[in-house]
Amino acid sequence: MELATVSQTGLGPWPLPQEDDAQPTMGATGDILLFSGDTWAARTVKWTTCSIWSHVALLIHEPELASEPLVWEATRCSPLQDIRHGVCIGDGVQLVRLRDKLAHYPGRIMLRRWRGAPRPSWAEVLAAMHEHQTRPYLDYVRSNLRAWWGGEARMGTFCSEFVVDVLRAWKFLAPGRPSRLYVPRHLASSLAAESHYGDPSQPQALLARKPWRTLQQACEDDLCLRA
Repeated sequence: MELATVSQTGLGPWPLPQEDDAQPTMGATGDILLFSGDTWAARTVKWTTCSIWSHVALLIHEPELASEPLVWEATRCSPLQDIRHGVCIGDGVQLVRLRDKLAHYPGRIMLRRWRGAPRPSWAEVLAAMHEHQTRPYLDYVRSNLRAWWGGEARMGTFCSEFVVDVLRAWKFLAPGRPSRLYVPRHLASSLAAESHYGDPSQPQALLARKPWRTLQQACEDDLCLRA
């Protein structure tokens, strides 16, 4: 496969597939999914966090749940059906089919694999889902303002905060700074200093609705917006 490269300070260079690379790459429970969205909300996140990444989630691949890979995420305004509840939740922590996410997401999605790391047991997956299943979505600014005003005890969670909380519970990441201080680009950068198992793989492309060649332009657009 011939690769193109997009580079941005602190984020690259990373290989990005050409537009004709249409084979999704599957992972295992705990792998990290990175999103570069094209909506105004996604572009706002990218602009405010100085990054090409607007969202982050976890891959779940557990036969006890479903025969196909799933996406576990904290998000807002989702049109997808949560497989546990059988309805669209909209805002908050939810579990959706990866194929549905790929079909409907207005942007590009990449996967980071944990190499050589033991995966959580089914009991650990269930425990994490029980703990986080009722958490509503809370954006990064409001999450930190609420923590500053009322302490760390709160219900809402931002996408990257949720991912860090779960990865710490599953022992992929060591305890450290408050999870509410993370944004998606932190999960795209090196995690070697925080991980028990070294750095995950470089991001690998999953098939999405938008051609990958536009990620270079998205990066350039974000840099123009910050100028």
